[in-house]
Amino acid sequence: MQHGPQRDRLCGALVAALIYRRTADLYVKQSSTELVTVQKLRNHADEYENLAIRLLQCLYLSNPNMARFALKRENSEFNKFSTLEIAIMSHSENFVGHTSVQEIFDTIWSGKTTHKIDDKNFDRLYKNTSSSFGQATNDIQAKDKENQLKYFLTIKNKLTRPRVKYQVHLLFYLIFLSLLSYFVLFGKSSLFDVNERITLNDTCSQDDSLCSITTSSKSSWSFLQILINTWVFMFALEEFRQANLFKTKDNSVGQAFMLYLDESWNKLDSLCIIMYVASIALEIWNTKATLNAARAFLAIDCVLWFIRLLILLMIDRTVGPILLMMQAMLNDMMTFFSIFFVFTSAYGVASFSLLQNREMPFGVEVFRKIFHGAYWHVFGQINDLDDVKDNFELTGWAAFVLLVFYMAISNIVLVNLLVAMFSNTFDRMYARMDTLWKFHRYHIIKEYTILAPLPPPLNLFSTGIYELKPFNRETSFVAELPPEQILNLRRREALAYESDVFEHATNEKQSDVNRQEKIDLQLRQLRKMVSLIKVTCEASTTDD
Repeated sequence: MQHGPQRDRLCGALVAALIYRRTADLYVKQSSTELVTVQKLRNHADEYENLAIRLLQCLYLSNPNMARFALKRENSEFNKFSTLEIAIMSHSENFVGHTSVQEIFDTIWSGKTTHKIDDKNFDRLYKNTSSSFGQATNDIQAKDKENQLKYFLTIKNKLTRPRVKYQVHLLFYLIFLSLLSYFVLFGKSSLFDVNERITLNDTCSQDDSLCSITTSSKSSWSFLQILINTWVFMFALEEFRQANLFKTKDNSVGQAFMLYLDESWNKLDSLCIIMYVASIALEIWNTKATLNAARAFLAIDCVLWFIRLLILLMIDRTVGPILLMMQAMLNDMMTFFSIFFVFTSAYGVASFSLLQNREMPFGVEVFRKIFHGAYWHVFGQINDLDDVKDNFELTGWAAFVLLVFYMAISNIVLVNLLVAMFSNTFDRMYARMDTLWKFHRYHIIKEYTILAPLPPPLNLFSTGIYELKPFNRETSFVAELPPEQILNLRRREALAYESDVFEHATNEKQSDVNRQEKIDLQLRQLRKMVSLIKVTCEASTTDD
């Protein structure tokens, strides 16, 4: 970074951290042998992040408002990204956890400064409204209209606050889950009714008297299903509007969609919608196989909708860190299952071939039977033991040996390995849980900043009139400042940088002085020891 007040010191340090971390990730993808180089790159990234934290701390102590402006300032040198956005891109978790950054999050989340109705702006708005509808006939009517308009604007502004939107969306989502659960449990025909209806369809051509029964038994969409279909459609419309945010002149439709899928909850939202649409399509096909598949898709989709509720709870300071811990443990579990699958497959195939007395046709059922017994052995359900204990033939002995080794490896080695992995992950993340939650808090607040004020299915009324991208400098994470204020910020950053350099040099000089003092002390102790040895030697010589 160059010296001088014309450079963005704070943003430049974060850009350097971003470059070093991206380079380290590139090394990891290309080769796993460059561990020393990767560690050096990450150490350099941490150094630049710490420099940015020190600069931000200096700005915050001198002027908190100036520090917040420095974070939200639009940097023309870095593709008009704000310092806060670059910190998110560089995964500078400690920087995002700084007090000034969290104060910005609190301000945006609560919307305290975003919805105050300025008197001049309101008077101008009311004047334009009055000119459109005609002047009031008397002062009382004018005052009533003014109060009504102001009340309407107050409600509208409150609904656009991220925290209020979160509360409204959470309430409506709980209602949606309740209706979906009732529909899955009681609104759909049972599998017995489905099979009976299909049987009647098959025999309709043989007996015309059953045709009327079959026709009347065909299921039609109820009001509840139409309501849920509309609800899911409005969910899809909202996701489409959010994906449209990433469409720019430089990005194609495919690139915008891939950027949209970078967020984990966007992937889950898309999967929930696709699963529900698939269940509807299979139900319309109206055959025995497709109706059963539709129920299976709908049941799995219901599970996904419930899991989506966890994302809404991520904003809570108590629940959020726990969910992040669970996410890290799930990554460990996926690694564990890749190893566990090998042993389960090996034992399942071998034991099934030894203990299966009759031939079984090849099909999907074979794979289920193979993995069924091997998997549940880990949880204590050892059904193969009854087949092995009275079988003293060679196949019985082989199955017995395989069972002994499999139980020892799975229940002793693998399970304890999983517990150790969980314990290591917990110890590694426990001290950083609050910092990680503060970092992920940005994505949640941004999600509810761009959401429509009305939740599905009421967002139909706000389609086309609500701008997804917030340009208000008080509500967004980017602020366009006047040139005078930008120059003032750069001067303050330059002073903070020079102060940090001076402090760093002073600390190094002090460390050199301390090191020299330690060396002098060791030399004095060494001289004393040498003199003591000389005195001892002279005394022994005199005695001789």
